[in-house]
Amino acid sequence: MSLPIDAVLASIRSELGRHNCVVLQAEPGAGKTTGVPPALLPDLPDGTYMVVLEPRRLAARLAAERVAAALHEPVGRRCGYQVRHESRRGPETRILFATEGILLRRLVGDATLQGTWLVALDEFHERHLSTDVCLALLRRLQLGRRPDLRLLVMSATLDTARVADYLGGCPVLSVPGRPFPLQIHHLPAPSARPLEEQVAAAVQSTTGGHVLAFLPGAAEIRKSQQACAGLGLEVRMLHGDLPLSEQEAAVSLATRRRLVLATNVAETSVTVPGVTNVIDSGLARIMRYSVWSGLPRLEVDRISQAAATQRAGRAARTAPGQVWRLYTQADLAIRPAFETPEVRRADLAEILLLLLATDSTDLDWFEPPSDEQMAAAQDLLSWLGAVDADGVTELGRRLLAWPVHPRLGRVIFAADDLGVGGDGRLAAALLSGRDLSTGVDLMERLQHPSPEVLRLARTLGRGESGPHHAERLQRAMLAGFPDRVGYRPRPRDATVLLAGGGSADLGGDMAWFVALDVEERRDRGRHARTMIRLASAIEPDWLLEAYLERVTEVRGLAFQQDRVALRDVLQWGALPLEDRTRPAPPGPERAALLAEAAWRGALHQHPTVEAWLARWRFTAGPEVTDTLFQDALREVCDDRSTLGEVREAIEHGALTEALARRLDPGRRLDRAAPATVHLPRRPRVPVHYERDRAPWLASRLQDFFGLRQGPRVGDVPLVLHLLAPNGRAVQVTDDLAGFWQRTYPQVRQELRRRYPRHAWPENPENEQPPATSERGS
Repeated sequence: MSLPIDAVLASIRSELGRHNCVVLQAEPGAGKTTGVPPALLPDLPDGTYMVVLEPRRLAARLAAERVAAALHEPVGRRCGYQVRHESRRGPETRILFATEGILLRRLVGDATLQGTWLVALDEFHERHLSTDVCLALLRRLQLGRRPDLRLLVMSATLDTARVADYLGGCPVLSVPGRPFPLQIHHLPAPSARPLEEQVAAAVQSTTGGHVLAFLPGAAEIRKSQQACAGLGLEVRMLHGDLPLSEQEAAVSLATRRRLVLATNVAETSVTVPGVTNVIDSGLARIMRYSVWSGLPRLEVDRISQAAATQRAGRAARTAPGQVWRLYTQADLAIRPAFETPEVRRADLAEILLLLLATDSTDLDWFEPPSDEQMAAAQDLLSWLGAVDADGVTELGRRLLAWPVHPRLGRVIFAADDLGVGGDGRLAAALLSGRDLSTGVDLMERLQHPSPEVLRLARTLGRGESGPHHAERLQRAMLAGFPDRVGYRPRPRDATVLLAGGGSADLGGDMAWFVALDVEERRDRGRHARTMIRLASAIEPDWLLEAYLERVTEVRGLAFQQDRVALRDVLQWGALPLEDRTRPAPPGPERAALLAEAAWRGALHQHPTVEAWLARWRFTAGPEVTDTLFQDALREVCDDRSTLGEVREAIEHGALTEALARRLDPGRRLDRAAPATVHLPRRPRVPVHYERDRAPWLASRLQDFFGLRQGPRVGDVPLVLHLLAPNGRAVQVTDDLAGFWQRTYPQVRQELRRRYPRHAWPENPENEQPPATSERGS
């Protein structure tokens, strides 16, 4: 059966004969992955072979199997594959499908790629970090020691102009997809229904062939599997957390109508036979990397327009197809054209170590990573002992030889040194593989490893097994994750603190630990929540033993829990390893810190202080500045050690006395704005001073008997609140004589009626106030 790619195979061969770079844009279903490599076999010089880079292991294996079948040969003869922990190739192999990581590791030992005639970068639009690094290293090799090396960049959705320009203005070939019609359905309006219900409804609308549904992750796939269980289709799952055997089963030929619930692993390269219906949630779970925290962040986000095109293309590869997009056409229009490349959001430690080891840090990137990412990667490699001031260390070069992240290689080496190499390899396999067991404690997970983890551990070589020694393995885990130390400050509290700053959620009861698997998730409201999914317990003393140069000592005074303390703390990042805190001795520094805390706590705004300030403002005295206020507050704190003692002193006038000593040494305030005045039978009646109001006092009307004029403050008559026996004002006035003459006769009649037991004389200015007992009755 002919494929659209067949029409341009001759042009591809011709262009690669004249140019060392070609860009091929082939729409979904054109057949580029399995059609181009065998067509180039006749052009291979003797003793050479081609490498076809695939973004995923499953894609590399399936492509090799299909090309080998087309050549009527077993896999491993002329067409083979090599992926992490697995290889099927032989001396006759001329086409090698591989993942990018395989090629990167080969470049460390064979920087010129001797024997390789062509490297094809398939599905380049996915822009994995290793894809970008491969392209940059290969282009550097072309422009240097291997001008004969051919590069073929292939993709269905590709910004061909940018890539061709990067490759020196190379030729661009385009191939249309199959001419099968494709009908695309969009939601008329956004739906509030759960995603799994939307998927089930869309499945019921499909007809004809198999159905491929794209969902963001394994959790959504499981929910959709339950929702679609009774719809009469064979339901299969396809995502990266599944064993390879189950992934292969999902893409195998089916005898009955099938529904495949997949993540974006099925967008490209991996073909599910017989699919004519695609359901696209429009979502993907994307791993990003937080430079500030050093933690990976897993976000559910909307896919790009290019990814939507890729997904839709799965429906019309062999027959007319239909696509149900669970989002609106307007939503699609505002999405970005392409995904953010991984080089802008990934952990670069492994890549940076490779570049440093090959003197390739001056790469001409297709799109360079940020300076912050590179700095974070450099710092991690320093933590691991892989680099120092002179460059890559001997340990760093050993780490490069292992097919795992430098963290896990460091764990293996430390485990070997501690006599638990077998356990170290098992732990590294669990962390680099697909472990579906539960539990947050690594030691518990290692008790029942999955067959996949055991298989991966065997590929890492044999290590000394012997009895299981948890402490030794935990020390090895610290060697690989020294920057991920955390601490639980309160027993049985799920909130833990991280050495890099911030907090996270962790189950279990580990007090000190290293976080091995951490995600920072964001919900639809964009609220971040850091979750530790796997950890290994440690002892804080181990940090002092192994990383003493990284431990910092913090010594000095600090305000803590209502008092100033003398701190002598050993810290690991933001975490206290050892805290010898005790009460601070008296002195200017203690007083200053206590005064700062009192000021922050607004103790200087106590009512006694506010009343004094009101009197001071009444006299039009100099402004009380914050500096003067704080100086007086420090004086109050001189002989105190806690905020409680300072608060009590302020209540008893210590702060106003300190202010008076600075502003009013002659005690003018007591004369110009006295706090109290004298009435005939009340020697100390409080005077109230308020901004923009005349000073006033309140007392019972009978207290003013015998007075012809009311009291004054300087030249200002006080406003008198004349109270009835029930405490309510019967008159407010600053003219007591006028009140006696004009208002009192009428008030007297009402008061005599309501309070007959009290004396209400006709001429109160000539009477003495009644005794205290009568006034209080």
